[in-house]
Amino acid sequence: MAYEKSDQMPVHQKINTNWVYAHAFGTPNDRIKYLKQLIELDDQMATAYFNVGGCYFDLQQYEKAIPAS
Repeated sequence: MAYEKSDQMPVHQKINTNWVYAHAFGTPNDRIKYLKQLIELDDQMATAYFNVGGCYFDLQQYEKAIPAS
């Protein structure tokens, strides 16, 4: 329900909603795209970096996972 109304949300909340949707129904690359958008908005968001690292781990791109997390 939230995803369907994401166009009515503030930017930060919309991106976070898209990330949650991608986490449930998308690929790790989809999740990385939204997490990087969150990092652009707030580069001090530690959980976003951690989650990017987890996505790269899922893709078995370990060399990218370590610097991201």
